[in-house]
Amino acid sequence: MKRFPVVAAAITLTLLLAGSLPVGAVEWGGTLDNTTTPTYSAAAQSWSFQQEDKLALWLEAEFNPRLSLIVQGSYTYSLDRPYLFDVDLLKVQGRFPLNDSSVLDFSLGRFRVADFSALLFSDNLDGAQAAWRSASANLSLAVGFLGLELQPVSTVSMSWADINSTSTLAPPRLLEMLQVELPELFGRQSLVVAAIAQQDLRSEDQLLPEGPSLEVTGQGGRLSTEYLGAALRGPLAGALYYDLFGYLGTGRMLSYIDGAYSYEWVLSGLVGGGVRYFNEQWLSSNAELRLLLATGDEDFADSFIEGNRGGLATAFSSISQTELTLLFSPRLGNLIMAEASYSLKPAAVYQTLLKATVFLRPTLGPISDARVDPASASLYLGTEIDLMARLRLFSDLGLAFTAGVFLPGGAFQTSYREPDFGGRIELSFSY
Repeated sequence: MKRFPVVAAAITLTLLLAGSLPVGAVEWGGTLDNTTTPTYSAAAQSWSFQQEDKLALWLEAEFNPRLSLIVQGSYTYSLDRPYLFDVDLLKVQGRFPLNDSSVLDFSLGRFRVADFSALLFSDNLDGAQAAWRSASANLSLAVGFLGLELQPVSTVSMSWADINSTSTLAPPRLLEMLQVELPELFGRQSLVVAAIAQQDLRSEDQLLPEGPSLEVTGQGGRLSTEYLGAALRGPLAGALYYDLFGYLGTGRMLSYIDGAYSYEWVLSGLVGGGVRYFNEQWLSSNAELRLLLATGDEDFADSFIEGNRGGLATAFSSISQTELTLLFSPRLGNLIMAEASYSLKPAAVYQTLLKATVFLRPTLGPISDARVDPASASLYLGTEIDLMARLRLFSDLGLAFTAGVFLPGGAFQTSYREPDFGGRIELSFSY
């Protein structure tokens, strides 16, 4: 624990604070979730099958109307890991009105945090968060450590050291996130700005590789990054809405240039936006078009991860990884996504969604999927079509069915250009 004194102190303070306060009302409950995912690869002519079952129990103790403790623990079974015990949530939270129009919220312990796009970072952290909310502005500041979450649960993965770590814990990174929202700043349009940074806390001399291929050595270097972002969203006319956002990313990345290793500057970007039309009278119809661009770097070689081979590194790298579609979900970097979706709700308990996503790459550099041909001059990665159905039979019982097909494009190696098929069945029961 010598490496994490601040985090250890924060967790200890959380437990001591909770234990020293008189407990009022106590509520408890749980959830049981099942996920079954079969997929078929026509290229390999083979099936794969994933099964995961998660049992979670939660407890909320209210010390007074303004202060409470929330704890959730879980057990997860999967085919490749028969047991995984985890603490999903452990936080003391408080809410203190400052005047008639503003309130101060705080959380201390383990809790989930996401940036305004949920694409740069969305995961648990161990630390503290404070949020000031008023009619004219909302401000939040979160600071925490990412390296106490279990490695199989964490979605934080940025470098070869992260990917090839044999530790049971997630990569040792420190995160700071400041977000400011100005609701309805002008003409019902809201503005959000954010500054986010993460620091790799590993030692450089423990990570520096000995050869030109970071992928082969499996080590890589330290990767600390910073991001400045902004978003604008609101109604256009009637039931038509839009949102626009962008991130400018920087930092330092270990690079192999002219036969020697050096840390080079990163300058990258993530931009996106969409328009959405919603009509409640037409079976709650929701039609949406979205576009997303994550910058790439054509001189990346050998690998998308730490592959810079020429000066400035311009490939975007998110802090946590998110699922983009059911079958094809590369990392956000050297990627363009164009998505069209339509959903409707024929009944109060039933909703359907049809989504088509086209994937391209802005440069001929690599993406995170090894099936792409390094010698290909094609920018077209493929198209995925997903169909989803969700049922809420009772307030505590939900079902979801997803079926999808991915059609690889010309950028893929010839042997991988056959379609992939897959499905997912999700069952959720709460009590």
